Amino acid sequence: MFRRSILAAPALLLGSRSGRAQSAAESAAPRLVVVASFSILAEMVARVGGEAVALTSLVGPDQQIAPFRPHRVDRSALKPAALLVENGLGLEPWLPGLRHASGFSGDSVVASALVQPRLLRPGVPDPRAWQDPRNGVLYIHSIAQALAAAAPAAAAGIHERAETYAGRVAQLDSALAQLFSEIPETRRHLVSIGDSMGYFGARYGVAIRALSVGEATPSARQIDQFAHEAQQDGAGAILVDPLCDPRIGEQVSRRSGIALSGPIYTDALSVPGGPAATYLDLLRTNAQTIARAIQE
Repeated sequence: MFRRSILAAPALLLGSRSGRAQSAAESAAPRLVVVASFSILAEMVARVGGEAVALTSLVGPDQQIAPFRPHRVDRSALKPAALLVENGLGLEPWLPGLRHASGFSGDSVVASALVQPRLLRPGVPDPRAWQDPRNGVLYIHSIAQALAAAAPAAAAGIHERAETYAGRVAQLDSALAQLFSEIPETRRHLVSIGDSMGYFGARYGVAIRALSVGEATPSARQIDQFAHEAQQDGAGAILVDPLCDPRIGEQVSRRSGIALSGPIYTDALSVPGGPAATYLDLLRTNAQTIARAIQE
């Protein structure tokens, strides 16, 4: 059960004597009990917190956030936690109820607190800000500040790991920006079933027309209209979003003649060993899938 497993913090190689001393000090101190709402945040916490944290992810790899329903084991995991790391921006509507039911009395940090969100429609923010790596860096800084405040004895190591990790994310962002800049703008058109890649498209200049899919299944007329608009756009591919019913994408593909491409990773990491087992892998895999689709 990935959702309730304790995630071991990844080993980080610290070459300096001060780094090794920090690691030894963190190993000797009691670990900070942290709960993250879902797998992407959990991996960020593990990278930044290192051996200073004992971490649980409520929603695990290959599990979607929207249909999640907390159970007794989740209340038991949250109750003793010193820190809860959540995304915010309306992503986890079940979290207030879980807090109350668990008797959680620790501190909370909203990882997206420093982000300027894009809007899905007036007054409704797009919660998936991590799909822009620049926002991912902001997430890392918010998480580091909260962890350091909750575990001051480990603060030096936390900030050092955060800077290293944020640097790796920024470096990948630069490489992906270069990748898409070399693709002619006229080719950078896609359609998506579900509006989960808006931050990514805005960051790298990829025009993504999204068929907004809520709880109601789109009508045949809506699908026909969307397929026609996709043809007019000259879209190179239809992104397969695991958040949405795959049959909708198949219908749009048949009616537009535009090929399906994917999968892309939106709300969850893949299981260990999969193509999106880390946040960096998720960004890289999505970028490669999209770049390949619009160049074919």
